[in-house]
Amino acid sequence: MQPKDIHPSPVLPMPKSILLADDDPNTLKVVIHFFKEFKKNYEVYHAPNGQIACSIAMQKCPDLIMMDWDMPIMNGLEATTYLKVQPETQHIPIVMITGQMLKDHHLEKAFEAGVVDYIRKPFNSTELIARINSALTLAESFKRNYAQKLEIEEKNQSLTTLYKKEKELLKTIIDHKARELSVLAMQISQKNELLHQVKCSLKQATHKDDIIEAIKSIEKHLSKGDDWKLFRTHFESVHPDFFKVLGQRYPQLNENELRLCAYVKMHLSNKEIAHLLNLSAKGMESARYRLKKRLRLRASQDLNQFVANI
Repeated sequence: MQPKDIHPSPVLPMPKSILLADDDPNTLKVVIHFFKEFKKNYEVYHAPNGQIACSIAMQKCPDLIMMDWDMPIMNGLEATTYLKVQPETQHIPIVMITGQMLKDHHLEKAFEAGVVDYIRKPFNSTELIARINSALTLAESFKRNYAQKLEIEEKNQSLTTLYKKEKELLKTIIDHKARELSVLAMQISQKNELLHQVKCSLKQATHKDDIIEAIKSIEKHLSKGDDWKLFRTHFESVHPDFFKVLGQRYPQLNENELRLCAYVKMHLSNKEIAHLLNLSAKGMESARYRLKKRLRLRASQDLNQFVANI
């Protein structure tokens, strides 16, 4: 016996929902009668005034609202104005219905409040159904646009949050590297200062050959470039474009002048920089003077400020 093919039942679309706000019970009867006549399976909510209409709209979010202008407690224009500023209901199309407010300035007020169409009473069945179909088509478009807007806003929010976290992480990394760089500069400065003091002490103590050799070794160590290479690697991780920009703008700068620029960029004191470069106070003053000339700075321009802005 062959098994029978089982076809899944088609998923029926949910009926469209319409909120009719009108204090005249006959209007509700007429509208429902027209829906039956044209075989329209709409889910209809009814509100006798604008205040109740707003409450139902906020709870049910219907596909379309038909709003009578002249109602007690809160009229249709007031209810429309209220619903159009609520995030939950501002996308719902509203059709104004009235048998009295028919002048041009009434139409203008209604459209300014946010209605999408205007139907006069008494209704013509064909016109009413056509207008409702048109408004529901518009409602579908509104819903799609509204859903896309929410999706875009959600993605933008996610991107903004991600960017903020990445920015905070990057700042933390840079701050950490900057602290490491400062510690390294201080260590090199202290080491050079100590070696310089030892060299001076040895010079004053004796001129024996073995001590002279020790002094030469210290001087060689003071001028060794290993500390600078290590420092430059750390410095470029914090200020990646600094030497590149300097090289492009001032290709005439030598290695020692680049070092001086880097130390100035770190806001080190002249004493600290002098220890790092193995310079005397007078030598430090001369080095800053020569650097200003090489950078083509006027006498009145501040070297520290200039380098900080690079």
